[in-house]
Order: sequence, then structure tokens, then C-alpha cells
Amino acid sequence: MASAPGIAPRGLPPRGIAFLGDAAVHTPVDPAQTPRRDTPRDSSPGKATPRTAHLARNGRLEMYRSDARTPEFWDRLWDADPPGSPASGNQPERISLWYRELFQRHLPRDGLMVEAGCGNGNLMRTLTAAGYQVEGLDFAPRAIDASRRIDPAGRYRLGDVRDLPYSTGSLAGYLSFGVVEHFDDATRAGILAEAARTLRPGGIAVITTPYFSPIRQLRAQADRYQDDPRGLDFYQFYFSRCDLESQLRAAGLTPIAADGYDLYKGLKDTFGLKPWLDRWNRLGPKPRRWLHHPPRGLRLAAAHMLIVIAEKSGGDGTGALPSPIGHHTTE
Repeated sequence: MASAPGIAPRGLPPRGIAFLGDAAVHTPVDPAQTPRRDTPRDSSPGKATPRTAHLARNGRLEMYRSDARTPEFWDRLWDADPPGSPASGNQPERISLWYRELFQRHLPRDGLMVEAGCGNGNLMRTLTAAGYQVEGLDFAPRAIDASRRIDPAGRYRLGDVRDLPYSTGSLAGYLSFGVVEHFDDATRAGILAEAARTLRPGGIAVITTPYFSPIRQLRAQADRYQDDPRGLDFYQFYFSRCDLESQLRAAGLTPIAADGYDLYKGLKDTFGLKPWLDRWNRLGPKPRRWLHHPPRGLRLAAAHMLIVIAEKSGGDGTGALPSPIGHHTTE
């Protein structure tokens, strides 16, 4: 499958990382696959918004942006979702319905997990408050320092998801939320191999990425995702369930569960239904809950994000440490 240059996900600097070579800025467009539509612009009055493009090819959906390699872009993402603590009201005290059932069923409670690319740290603090042992790892000193200021008792570490600072077989769990889709195929394979290396037998990996859902695939077959990305920066891939599970197997991790989440954004971005979805949200708590956590079949058909739970061989699918192997700790 063709690779595209990636950019830095949460906590990785947007400059100075060689993906397909430092000179590569965006995926060269094969003349035989030249898109037929111009890249759309957001013409909202009063603000200069970035140009974006979506291109379906090679079984994936690719997204490009005009500003994705600038430090200002990552600063805006950070400022839009700052770190908080449950007590501050800036983050949920309970695990989201999006993940709750999968986490309760599969996340281990008897060993350390790392959130690799923890960004603002809000998810790992919510998990810690729920009784899990989680350390947040991020490449950005700004992210780690901010989390340490509001959560001095928390576990935070500077590190690179491509070269984890943990010994082999030392982790009970590995969490990656919206990170690996920003990298080219070879780098992503290395990141997933690092996850497998650091997990103990029976350890659990949780990987989320944007979802090339069946609904999006149907739109791709209808020739909808054929924007021209030339002159833009590669931003991220959207993966199908089959694709992401295949990548996990190649890394030595066996998928044991999958789901979709964020139906609102899936429908909004795919069909432009924001006014109708917002009206539905205003109908009350029950309709709102149904939209944000609909039946699983609908989630897997049209959600914006894909979550896959995978296990390192040697366990029973619960993340529990298999006997007679002893407990591992991080370096």
C-alpha cells in the first residue's frame, strides 16, 4: 500500500522529522489518479480558514491541510483542548460512554499502562481517577510540564512513541488515541512494533484512528473524495477496520474487539448534516444520548473514529498477567 509522508501527532514537533525524506512535504499525486475537483475552501466570513482536501485511494482516505506543518497549527490544537482535572470541571470525571464498555472489559488493573502521545493528559487522568495505573508519555515538554503543574501526583514522562523508554514486556497496557494516523506506513509499523515490544504477554493495546467507515467507503465509490491535494500538507489517514486490524497483526498484536465512536462528527463531516444534528441534540437528553452513543451497528457503519483493542499473544483477552510470569515494572 502506498505510503504518504506523515506529520507530527500530539506532542511531536511538526518540523525536523524525516518521514519519506526531509524534502517530502505532501504525497505526490500520480498523474493517472489526478483528482477532478479543486480543493474546497471554507468561505466563512471574517476568518482565514485552512484549505483542506480529502483523497480516497489505495483503500484509505487521506486528509490534507494548508497549515498542518506549522507550529501555530499545533499550538491552536493545544489551546482548544487544554489540560484539566476532574475537579476543575475541564474534563469528565467518568470514562466516556464511547469507551466505557470496552475499557471495563479489557483494560488491565494489575499493571502499568502508558498513554503514548498523551497530549493534554485529560484521558489518562480520567483513567487514573477510575482506578487504573496510567503514565502519560509525550514528546512535547510543554504538554508534560502543564500536566505536572495541575497533577503533581500523576505519572508523566517525556518520550518518543517511536522509541519507547520502557523495557521489553514491562507494560500491561498501551493506549494510543489519534496518533498513528499521522505517520507514513513504515514509521507507523515501527510505532506499533514498539507497542508490542513493551507489552507483557497478554498485555492490551488500544488504538484509535479516524475511520474509513462503510459509509465513507460508499461515498468514495461514488467518486466523492477526489479533491486535489497538491500544494497542501499531509495531515492524516482514515483507516478501515480491516486495514487497521491487519497492521496490528503485522506488529504481533491480535485484535480482539473493535467499535466506532463519534457518530455526530461522522455524519456531520460525511454528509454536512450539522444543522439537523444540532436540532436533534436540542430535543433532550435521551435523543442526545442516542446520537452520541447509538447502537453498535450504526457506530460501525458511520462513526468518525475507529477503536481497536488488541492483545499481545500469551493472554486471555482481559490484560490479566498470565501465570507463572512475574510482574514487570518500567525502567
